[in-house]
Amino acid sequence: MSKGAAKVRLIVDGWKYPLDGRLLFSEAKVDASTGQVTLRGEFPNPNGELLPGMYVRVMIEQGVDTDAIAIPEQAVQRGPNGSSEVYIVKPDGHVAKQSIRTSDLQDGKWLVSEGLKPGDHVVVEGFQKFVAGDLVSPISVDGTKLSADATAQPSLN
Repeated sequence: MSKGAAKVRLIVDGWKYPLDGRLLFSEAKVDASTGQVTLRGEFPNPNGELLPGMYVRVMIEQGVDTDAIAIPEQAVQRGPNGSSEVYIVKPDGHVAKQSIRTSDLQDGKWLVSEGLKPGDHVVVEGFQKFVAGDLVSPISVDGTKLSADATAQPSLN
């Protein structure tokens, strides 16, 4: 793959094609009826698994946001106006609702671009068991109980 070219991956019938390709061309206009864009890529095909005219899904590397925080999809709630919200456990053990801005969903995780900081403890399940302001005893996703000083360590639970 040439230096500076966008890395492109293929998904064929739910199967991830094992070899990366490169983007050769991207049309500037989007088809208003389908939301599709014409792309042209080049992929190594040593075993002849890719055939002419085959329909595939394409994943293109768009860049890396080193400040984004990834949280499980089920942690994000939608407000009445469509806004994204999560519940976080504050250092004092109380639950608070926090507005966030999500940018993309990848592999079952939302990328959060605003509203969270490293070390925030995000509630992933049990939403029906509390309301904002309640005092809780959080448990990490791995099953360990979180202590008050654990909130100072980067962790997304």
